[in-house]
Amino acid sequence: MSSPEISNGSVTNGKANASLILGVISIVLAIVPLGGMILGIIGLIIGVIGLREVKGLKQRSRKIALSGIVCSS
Repeated sequence: MSSPEISNGSVTNGKANASLILGVISIVLAIVPLGGMILGIIGLIIGVIGLREVKGLKQRSRKIALSGIVCSS
């Protein structure tokens, strides 16, 4: 029984997705001064880490990571 192989080019990065989600939530919570800022900072850090992983592992989610960084900042 062989296991299916997953190529790195078809895998999306979870940190890139998390960064985008946190960035969008931080935009929505911009009304609450501290809540939006905290989520934005966390999203920015996770986005940068995710972008480095995407480059190193040659994954497809580079645009998602960049979008997360933009939304978080």
